[in-house]
Amino acid sequence: MAVAAGAHVHAPRSPRWLASLRWTLRSAGCLGWTAAVFVTPELVARVLGRSEPLTDIGIESLVTYRLLCAVAGSALVALAELLPRIARKPEALLGPLCGVLPLGLLTACVVIKAALSPQHVAYVTLVGEDGPVEYATSVAYLGAGWMAVRVARGLSRRRERLLAGLWCAFALALVLASFEEISWGQRLFGVQTPGLLASNVQHEMNLHNLPWAQRCLHGAYILVGLFGGLAWALVPARSPARLRELASWLLPPASCFSYFLPVALFYLVFDLTPQRWIGAGGLRFGFISTFDQEPAELLLSLGFLLFTLHAWARLQGWLRDVPSQPGSPSAPGRRRISPR
Repeated sequence: MAVAAGAHVHAPRSPRWLASLRWTLRSAGCLGWTAAVFVTPELVARVLGRSEPLTDIGIESLVTYRLLCAVAGSALVALAELLPRIARKPEALLGPLCGVLPLGLLTACVVIKAALSPQHVAYVTLVGEDGPVEYATSVAYLGAGWMAVRVARGLSRRRERLLAGLWCAFALALVLASFEEISWGQRLFGVQTPGLLASNVQHEMNLHNLPWAQRCLHGAYILVGLFGGLAWALVPARSPARLRELASWLLPPASCFSYFLPVALFYLVFDLTPQRWIGAGGLRFGFISTFDQEPAELLLSLGFLLFTLHAWARLQGWLRDVPSQPGSPSAPGRRRISPR
């Protein structure tokens, strides 16, 4: 009894940051449930900065908003309860389980559009300019950039200077993508578009909507989507161990394919649909619209975030998905959290 009591007294406690994050997620989940009960057209108009209530939000849109708030709240609370298990076994989150998120995102988009209409105000509000999806994309890119910096620092400490330099460049590209997504905060701070960017297609303070950039933007999305989704298959299993080691740091793993490949397929359909199958409002096949680009970009940003998290987990010694060599970045000797 004394031994059991002593074991109970000295049982390891959850880290403070983990407890704080769990309470934050629980609070956010409760806010989602509260919004599901009390959200009104007037409240939505106030959040969106409209001076008058949104009279174009019908009862079906209001039900959609409430359902989304309830689902989001439940997901946050469930994540809070799963955090201790994920902290003990992070490879569970970075493995096959990570494919649930893109499937859920795509399913949500299809269900909302099918229940309302492909260009309904409720859907457009969610995925349009200054909407939740756009800001979530920016946050995901920024988080991926921060994780990429940490990976670069870890590789530098292990004297992998070439890999560290590539990850530094990758981090810079991710941060630039984050700020480009929200036009460098132009609408947040009320900044006028400078004359240098007067040719911007959307009259915004960014580079990716300049005419010369837009001509190759969708092609870039297709290439990045195909590379991110299929590059893991380019390195044969019988390749030298060092080559596989380098490839594991530079190529997204197979668990990321469901974040990248759908983006490539979407832009292939969007750009290659014959004109006779494009209807009013630019609808492809009567269902795929221009507004669907924002969920696709969110999926891509989450793919980059998962890739950087995967690399950081390997630095911590949580993932051993390739044979390691003495002195290599994933060589034994790093701390590993053992599952309980």
